[in-house]
Amino acid sequence: FEALAFGSTAMCGKDTFWFWVIAAVPFYCATWE
Repeated sequence: FEALAFGSTAMCGKDTFWFWVIAAVPFYCATWE
């Protein structure tokens, strides 16, 4: 998952990075529980 986020960040830039951060928060929370 992190590898995909890093790859997308490298290609698309910081805007995509923040998108991945926001998208990852509920994803990790759901997985953590």
